[in-house]
Amino acid sequence: MDRHFLPARTKQLVALASFPGAGNTWARHLIELATGFYTGSYYFDGFKGERDHWRSGRTICIKTHESGRKEIDAFDSSIVMIRNPYKALMAEFNRKYGGHVGFASQAHWRGKGKEPKTLVHI
Repeated sequence: MDRHFLPARTKQLVALASFPGAGNTWARHLIELATGFYTGSYYFDGFKGERDHWRSGRTICIKTHESGRKEIDAFDSSIVMIRNPYKALMAEFNRKYGGHVGFASQAHWRGKGKEPKTLVHI
């Protein structure tokens, strides 16, 4: 599907806000498919809508994980994504060590100098 920048600059900056690992990147993809308009990002994730500065007003929403007062005040409204904290932390760990679509290796899960442990379930 073709995607485009908004036809006119919006006066409202909409944050797509979440904790890392909550599914923000996947949500951006779905929003772009559903609307035909680019999304932006406070970071660089490789989406074409990021060719413009995130404050350009030419994207339908802007991905952010920032939570400081100054960063929150930069937006007029927000879509807040919430995910099970355990799953979000696991996803963020996998992203950090395996990339956006990869997985952390077993060595990353064990840590430095640690032997694998056997868990006993009672």
